[in-house]
Amino acid sequence: FDKTTEFSISDNCSIAKVGMLDMLDFYEQEIILSPQKRLHYVSTFVEKAKEPWGLYDLNNTLSAIAWLAEPKTNDVPPVEGINNLKVIIDCFTAEEARGKGYYPVLINYLAKQQSHNTVVIYTNDWNIASQKGIVKAGFKEVNTRRTVGEKHEWIGRK
Repeated sequence: FDKTTEFSISDNCSIAKVGMLDMLDFYEQEIILSPQKRLHYVSTFVEKAKEPWGLYDLNNTLSAIAWLAEPKTNDVPPVEGINNLKVIIDCFTAEEARGKGYYPVLINYLAKQQSHNTVVIYTNDWNIASQKGIVKAGFKEVNTRRTVGEKHEWIGRK
């Protein structure tokens, strides 16, 4: 068990940085990872290019995960007024934890910790559940973009 509680949401859950073992266990339980994807997450974790944060439920089970990162070049399309940008990416809620409001609590917490930064989060335009959680967390839609392969992304800013 490799987490340090950073924030409590009543007595039901806590938010903390996620350790590598918790992160890999979470993804293995929720998604079957290819060796390449496993290597991607391990490399990202080791390089500290992104920081995984998780919401743990009452049983200390990792129920939702989101990564806080510096944006890569061209990672986020131009949005007027963005300064000191941080990006919340690769969010995922465990199947059994969906509908409990964990996702908006987690991303809202991450955004509030970035008081000197503009925080942007994006999702696929077809992912309505994610968009609802993003709006519930207080983000506003600022842009939609079309990327290679006809993938559309909905971008929220807080």
